Amino acid sequence: MDNTNFDVDILNQNFLASKLNSNVELIQYEKEQLIGIMLAFRDGRIDSRLLKYLGFEKNDLKENLNIWHSFYKVKERRGQLSDQDLKKYTELKDLLSTKKIIKTIEELIVCGLNNCRVEESKDIFKNILKSVEAFSPSILMHGENQVYWDVDSYIHIALRHLKDYQLGTFRDKTPFPYRENDLKNLIEQVLGRVENELKAHLAKKSNKDFTRHGRMGVFFNGDHYSLRIDPSGKLIQFHMVSKKT
Repeated sequence: MDNTNFDVDILNQNFLASKLNSNVELIQYEKEQLIGIMLAFRDGRIDSRLLKYLGFEKNDLKENLNIWHSFYKVKERRGQLSDQDLKKYTELKDLLSTKKIIKTIEELIVCGLNNCRVEESKDIFKNILKSVEAFSPSILMHGENQVYWDVDSYIHIALRHLKDYQLGTFRDKTPFPYRENDLKNLIEQVLGRVENELKAHLAKKSNKDFTRHGRMGVFFNGDHYSLRIDPSGKLIQFHMVSKKT
């Protein structure tokens, strides 16, 4: 879609605001994004009442990297970055990238990374890091109570169950019969099979995870899938059920 004549930031702000007005419970990253956009539009100022409504205090702004990433991204698109802004934005992106790398390495250690043939797997490492770096959190199921995944979800699922990324003990996990580019669509399709049940569960505001495992896995396209979603709507587990189960 050609968005030359659209103001992406205003559209995004209006979209998130409309969700709020429709009683949709925004995901944490959506709140951070909205605050960042509004700060950029208002020269770093924001109504404390709105912050409180979104679950933040003014002191929270200093430490929240995601808010400032959204802030600088808006200013960059609008050609409003000063030299000082550019320096801070570059440092911020480097810090966020480093955090992703650390999360990835921590997950790789779980697979017995020390037992892997590192030299033979270096291309896989590069592809994994490139994939994680490009990942952004997103909504997987819309509604008043949304389902989403973040970088933690992605790393946990992708490294265990995407065939091209499996290393060490993760090679014993059942891989998806799909490639990385199809993963989000696959998850959305599977969630669609239990959408009413899932929405009813989230609407109860229970402190229990929504789970479908083993023989109770969700059937889609000839396979069964296990999943776990925490009370906030975050996808924390997703994998294909082994045929041996």
